[in-house]
Amino acid sequence: MKKLIVALVVFFIVVIAGLVSFPLFYDIDKKVRPEIEKVAKESLNGKLEVGKLSLSLLGGVYVDIEGIKLSTDKEVIVSTDRAQLSIPFIEILKGGFSGALELTGPSIIISKNKQGEFNFANLIKQQAKADEKESSNSATEESKGPKLGILDRVDIDLIIKSAKVSYRDQQTGFNTNVEDFNLSLENLGFSKDIDLKIETDLDLKPNADVSLQGNIEVLGKSYIEWGDTSFNDISLDLEVDLTGLDTQVAGLLSKSKSVPLKLELQSKLYQNNLQLEALNLVVNDFKITTSGSVKSLEPLKYDFAVTSNSLELANWKKILRPVGQFGVSGALDLNLNIKGDSENLDYSGGINIKNGRASVPGIKSPLEAILAEVKLNKDQLKIENIQFNVGTSSLSMNGELKGFEAPRINLGVYSRSINSADFISPMTEAEKKKKIEEAKAEQPALTDEQIQQLVMGPIEQLKQVPILRETVLDANIKVDRLVHERIKASNLVTDIHYADLKLNLRRMSLDLFGGKAAIVSNINIKPKKPNYELKARVAGLDVVDATDAFVPDLKGSLTGLLEADFQLSGTGASEADIREYLSGKGGFNLKDGTWSGLQAMKIVGEKLSSINGAKDKASQVKIGNEFSEFKGDFVIAKSVFSLTSFNMDLKEARTAVIGRGTVNFDMQANMLASIIAPLNNPPPKIRYKDGRAELPIEITGPVSTPKIDWQKMLKKVTGAYAEQAGKKVIEKEKKKVEKKLEQEAKKLLKSDDAKKLLKGLGF
Repeated sequence: MKKLIVALVVFFIVVIAGLVSFPLFYDIDKKVRPEIEKVAKESLNGKLEVGKLSLSLLGGVYVDIEGIKLSTDKEVIVSTDRAQLSIPFIEILKGGFSGALELTGPSIIISKNKQGEFNFANLIKQQAKADEKESSNSATEESKGPKLGILDRVDIDLIIKSAKVSYRDQQTGFNTNVEDFNLSLENLGFSKDIDLKIETDLDLKPNADVSLQGNIEVLGKSYIEWGDTSFNDISLDLEVDLTGLDTQVAGLLSKSKSVPLKLELQSKLYQNNLQLEALNLVVNDFKITTSGSVKSLEPLKYDFAVTSNSLELANWKKILRPVGQFGVSGALDLNLNIKGDSENLDYSGGINIKNGRASVPGIKSPLEAILAEVKLNKDQLKIENIQFNVGTSSLSMNGELKGFEAPRINLGVYSRSINSADFISPMTEAEKKKKIEEAKAEQPALTDEQIQQLVMGPIEQLKQVPILRETVLDANIKVDRLVHERIKASNLVTDIHYADLKLNLRRMSLDLFGGKAAIVSNINIKPKKPNYELKARVAGLDVVDATDAFVPDLKGSLTGLLEADFQLSGTGASEADIREYLSGKGGFNLKDGTWSGLQAMKIVGEKLSSINGAKDKASQVKIGNEFSEFKGDFVIAKSVFSLTSFNMDLKEARTAVIGRGTVNFDMQANMLASIIAPLNNPPPKIRYKDGRAELPIEITGPVSTPKIDWQKMLKKVTGAYAEQAGKKVIEKEKKKVEKKLEQEAKKLLKSDDAKKLLKGLGF
């Protein structure tokens, strides 16, 4: 027994002595390094430079490498001053080539050129083709794997510590550096599991709006099985933990290091099939799960399902800046199914929001009780229901969108009540005037060309959006009650059709100011100059309420119930276009009303009382401010508004006002009117067809401050009466002369001399 122990001790001493002395007699640097560089030259499209090698056999095979540099003809990819290859004796006894290659403090450069190719993409040479005979013989044999030379026998751990990684992207111009990158790949080889671990600290600022700072940890496992010339399948499981990464995106995202952010991936890639067993993304309290497969890469065919848990939006106020800024809350559910290929995509899913709330900039009251149910099918988006409240206002809609390349949209919108005060704070008239004056002071007068550009610029931009030419929209809008400051309407119903850059308001009806209104219109922005037309009809509209709503300063100046029917059309948007092309026609009838402007005509009675022949009836000419009917017809052409006729029947003493005239684009009036009034036997020149007097007046000047030429009217009336008085005097004198002549004739016929004369003439 003692001899056996002594023999074993001697054996181990000899072995240890041999291990210690072997490196002294075997120059690994001269014998192995040239072989490594030779194999690298044969296998790589680049250059591998290996520093001096030194060998140690204590506890295993340890090869210290004084530097490694791997480069292409353009740049260095990997360089390090120190590396070590270690192979445990146990692996040698197993007959394998298994160990660990450790790089300490290497510099790694990853770059992408302008064509989108990475610098390492073509680093490994493709295997040279065998001659035809070898190819023919090998065709009947089963290949055991790809011919990658020494890489066939690689089974090694790759450990990178404290690496400096630089990334350069010539396509985007993005450049960045990672100072402390740590990578561990265990069992690196083929047809076996490879364990992956990456850990690094990032401090990236790709641009002024994005910042990434903190720790990243990646754990994974991969398996590669090779066939004849390529892999049979690859499995990859990854766990990416970005919780320790502080992520800031200006105006959008603010994720601190305490917010969970993890990505879990389980996948298998076959030769032409990617099986995604699970892809889980966890962000804060939100988890998205994706599963499915890519069934074919050429052509691309896939099938995926995406589901999520119910997300409470309020928990994202500090993470998603818009959520915090807009005070968003509510529950969000998401699910999605995708399958098909790049040319024939089929998908379905849905988005649901419950008990939502949001504050929108520019809107006074928050959106509350938000409810949304949207379903997505192939080439179709269906809005089952979207509704929300804003103060006392409410809105709901439903509809569908078919075809995303050439959308066909059908939309229904309904509201019980819409009050503009819920959306914007109302202003007093003084505040409005002040705001208008401030705007005028800040905005200099625009030329016609500038106005044209201001209006047509956005329109031309819209016309360049291809999808707007393909979109067809049909919408129906119903509002039970509509309030905007002093405007109160109800029972609003609107049908809208849009296609080929043409917007058609097929109908709009509503109850307004105690009456009813109906409007249809067409707008076509397709031509170089847009054209438009509008038709409207109102009945029973209370003018007092209307003036109070639009021009409160004139409230009460005109009263009555209005009926009107008119149409307008035009081309272009500049002032010159409006002057040239705006046209229209229509009629109106205002019943049982008053007009304060008639007060100024009371002077007519006073003036008439000074006219001889009219003063006894002038007291009957009473022009008050009440009328039983005020109706007229008008046309618009060449920037001129023409009243072809109007007739106002006053309630007092059978008095009326009739006339015609024009108002041009600059609001200058030129009207010819007549006051029809009962006077005593009016002269023919001022006698109206029904026997009353027709007193002509001219109204000229600005519409806001018109001028009436009373003197001209009085002169004409006075002249007519004077002429009539003169004719009566002449007629009276004529009758006197005729009577006197008759009397003288009778006397003459009775005289003897006359009798003798007549007898002598044969009578």
